[in-house]
Amino acid sequence: MNGRELGRQPLTGGLNTNYFVDSQGREALLRVPRGNKDLFENIVYEYQYIGFTADAGRVRRRSPQEQFDFSWKAAKAGLLVLPPLAIDGDNITYPFLSQAQTLDEYFRYHRSDQHVLIYKLIADLQKAHSLGFVYGDRWSGNMLVDPQLGLVHIDFDLKISGRTAVDLDVAQVFYHTLWAGGDEVLPLLALMLGTSGNWFDFAKTSKYMLGFAKFLSKTPVGGIGDKTEELIGVADMIRSKN
Repeated sequence: MNGRELGRQPLTGGLNTNYFVDSQGREALLRVPRGNKDLFENIVYEYQYIGFTADAGRVRRRSPQEQFDFSWKAAKAGLLVLPPLAIDGDNITYPFLSQAQTLDEYFRYHRSDQHVLIYKLIADLQKAHSLGFVYGDRWSGNMLVDPQLGLVHIDFDLKISGRTAVDLDVAQVFYHTLWAGGDEVLPLLALMLGTSGNWFDFAKTSKYMLGFAKFLSKTPVGGIGDKTEELIGVADMIRSKN
């Protein structure tokens, strides 16, 4: 292992096991990939279900080296991405953000600056796309808020590509931000979705958002079908006035 393993229970994710290690005197996470055929097949099916595959979209798992390069280059470009510390074979070391909260946790306890955070989130997403970076797999657990770093993206196992990859990326961010923040963030999300200009395709993004709402309806990140329809409807009215 890269760094001395600490005596703490590893964090097991869907596609990785994260071991606590000491990296140059700093607590870090050593990300070790693991196979999970069922999970990946479910992800592929999800993207088929929402229509992304029919639009010639593709999804695959990035290699560890690709994940390292993507994270490092995105952070260097000034995007809100957690930069890696090192890579050793298939294992990547990242800083451990002990006080970070997932997006939904942060919204639950920090209502006063929700709008500021959302502006940063969407501005960063637009900047990422303008620079050729498509994040992929954006949900609340992969969007953290740290007291020192602020908003930061993690976990780039999945690569989405194709002519509507940007639309899917936008759909995931808006859908999961709506799920994380609920009614309080809906008006601002609708305004930003409705005043986006030509950055992404509104119709495709709306289709994917509705697909997510239906596919995820009975999961822990579901139950917002009506809110998703409302968000899109309000955004569409804003678009018609501009």
